[in-house]
Amino acid sequence: MDLGERNIQFLVDETGFNSFSYFTTSFKAYKGMTPSDYIKSIQVNNHEQG
Repeated sequence: MDLGERNIQFLVDETGFNSFSYFTTSFKAYKGMTPSDYIKSIQVNNHEQG
């Protein structure tokens, strides 16, 4: 499990979801991308602004 997955698992636990896959499915339905892709997009945006 890499750092991104650990951070996502932390969110899963903190938000009360019972499974990683259900959180990922719900997140994708809400944001239009997986949590991993969302983190990557933020990192790219921060890199471009920095």
